[in-house]
Amino acid sequence: MSHVLYKKGIGRALCSMLTLLLLISLFPGAALARDVEEHVYEDGYVDIVPFDVVHVSTQMGLISAVFATPTNGALREIILTADISGSGLGHITPGRNIILNGNGHSFTVTRTRHFSVNNSTVRLRNIILDNTAEGDSGGIEIMGGGHLIMEAGSAIRGGTAGDGAGVFLSANNENRFTMYNGEISGNTSRLSGGGVRLLGGTFIMHDGIISGNTANANGGGISVGARILLRAQPF
Repeated sequence: MSHVLYKKGIGRALCSMLTLLLLISLFPGAALARDVEEHVYEDGYVDIVPFDVVHVSTQMGLISAVFATPTNGALREIILTADISGSGLGHITPGRNIILNGNGHSFTVTRTRHFSVNNSTVRLRNIILDNTAEGDSGGIEIMGGGHLIMEAGSAIRGGTAGDGAGVFLSANNENRFTMYNGEISGNTSRLSGGGVRLLGGTFIMHDGIISGNTANANGGGISVGARILLRAQPF
């Protein structure tokens, strides 16, 4: 009897090992790339979350990495290893938690918005979001209680839209846009909010630059129809 159990134990171990090897071969960028990150911001916010890391160099790789992110809130960092251009990412759907790390590279869209943050969380880190599309395209839309976070080295540039050419917060009181640093510039709105347009939710600006944006109606830089908090930095 013990001899049979021993063989079964070996079988289970081999099966587990083969499963692990299969996962590594299918997802080479993400497999076993686990770590812990800690950030302490000036407002006291501390972020310590386990995450996996995926490296991408093409538009299709970026799209695949975004939509393969779990919807249970587990944090995934996607790092660009080259400049990427193409169409936008569409809706980043509920439950996803993503760090989009450009590593100094750019993501340029040639049509549509870069993406919409729909009841998910996206952090922009050291990435340039450029837009060369014609017509309504814009940068990022926040909807459905989504949360966009801009960190140092990030920029949203060159968007055009009816409202909110840089960042647009739709009419949902749970929407959040937190700007710890970065730049929103060179965006153009036919109506309101060349840089940022708030219809609902909260915009908190700790630091960063919003400049060189234009609108034909109201708020070339920021058009406010919701709650905004600007934190003054000491000189």
